Amino acid sequence: AIVPDVGGVETELFASQLSSLTDAYWYLQVYPFECAEQRSGRMLATAAMADVLESFAAPGRPTRAEIESQRARDVRELERDFSAEGWGYFYKTAVDPFVTQQVVAALAASGATGKVIERAVAVVAASNARRLSRLDALARKPAAARTSKELETVRSSVALAASELATLAALDRKALGAIKRPGLDSALRLHAAANLLGAYSVDAKARLLSITAKQPAAAAMRRELLAQLLSTAREDAATATITTQYTNDERLLLVSNAKTTALVLDALIREAPEHTLIPKLARGLLDARKRGRWLSTQENLAVLQAMRRYFDTYEKIAPAFTGKVWVGSAGYAEHALAKRDARAGVQVPWTSFSGASHQLALAKTGAGRMYYRVGVQYAPAKLDLPPVDAGFIVRRSYTAVEDPKDVTRTPDGHYKVKLGALVLVTLEVLSSAQRSGVAVVDPLPAGFEPVNTRLAISERVDSDTAAWDHVNLRDNRSEAFAMSFAAGSRRFTYTVRATTPGTFAAAPAKAEEMYAPETFGRTSGTRVIIE
Repeated sequence: AIVPDVGGVETELFASQLSSLTDAYWYLQVYPFECAEQRSGRMLATAAMADVLESFAAPGRPTRAEIESQRARDVRELERDFSAEGWGYFYKTAVDPFVTQQVVAALAASGATGKVIERAVAVVAASNARRLSRLDALARKPAAARTSKELETVRSSVALAASELATLAALDRKALGAIKRPGLDSALRLHAAANLLGAYSVDAKARLLSITAKQPAAAAMRRELLAQLLSTAREDAATATITTQYTNDERLLLVSNAKTTALVLDALIREAPEHTLIPKLARGLLDARKRGRWLSTQENLAVLQAMRRYFDTYEKIAPAFTGKVWVGSAGYAEHALAKRDARAGVQVPWTSFSGASHQLALAKTGAGRMYYRVGVQYAPAKLDLPPVDAGFIVRRSYTAVEDPKDVTRTPDGHYKVKLGALVLVTLEVLSSAQRSGVAVVDPLPAGFEPVNTRLAISERVDSDTAAWDHVNLRDNRSEAFAMSFAAGSRRFTYTVRATTPGTFAAAPAKAEEMYAPETFGRTSGTRVIIE
């Protein structure tokens, strides 16, 4: 059962297969946690789609002006969070070189200028030079003289060096400033070291092929990389994907098979645009979507960038057609689409439907290919959802801070809270395995207001956030983040005040790996009665 006044069916018509990236783009735009990786991913997505943003527009979505305003806010936040060594995931957390190079790419793509981008580019260039020198020195050592500690992270070091080189190679002269662009020799050095060390990931090979594509001086390296990348493909009659294994240290670079497939697709388009594997990889990526998008911010960004290159390269027929759509008897739209960025559609609220069954029909007359998207927005009427353990066990409790009688349980298991009382919210998160990039989100019942102890004027109350790298207390939810989560349990506690009388839904609290969100867990839902 659903709430009939919320949402409905939306059907959109497009003149370009870029439309298939609509949900991935909006996922990046509205992703809620806003760490440096996610802000920069949103900025890079907007840069990649800047000339076709109007084709993604629809009622209820941000306008182009609002997107540009968000990008300007992201630039300000990232510039504020810059330290002398770069960026961590959150303000004042440990600097992460992978995040730093992505933020540099995003700032440059957004046209940022000034001391921050100048210093940040210098940081990435210096980091890359040091990394290449260490890899060179290790590769020159006899294999028997290389220690296990030196080899422990060599595979991720090669991949990170390739990622830094790709970022630096893509910067324009203005963004580089006084920094010299890494030449072909840097890519050749890294290629040679990776081969000697036997630590050459598919991601690193794809990035280096992208950097050196079509360059005659790298012909031998390009032939070798092309053959190796083609050999990693799993292919059937219609689709292909890249499936590989990752070491634990590589996971700090937010790897996944979908991201690797996107990187290989991008490299092949640059190096061998006529290869028959390319359309199969594109189809494989599109088929891997769930609910119109890929799993993580990194997957959506990598695929969006690669597929934008794919569509720009291979869409040849100029559109000139009329598209029609019928949503049962409740909605109809007819529009002429004569530009690649043209779109049209119809939105039908649930209240316009009657009966149990409705047919969707589409038609096209004219030249070009018509693409469509059908989406459903709804709010479930049942909020007391059961708990789920898909990698995490999450428990939540509400207890009184002052008088135990301020918070009691009703016979059906819900909470009754005295108006004006302080309430301690306790979340316990358990995992049986090591996890990375863990986010815990606790939606607040509308009658609660969080007490932010970081404000000088706030009242002194209990909280336990020491086990977490970063904590956000927002008006409608509380968030805690741990970039490394050892097997075992952690507690996250904070205090709220019951400010509004009434009966309110407490949606389930959830824990997930941000870059592997299929690993998650949630509490049950409940209700909070404030009186």
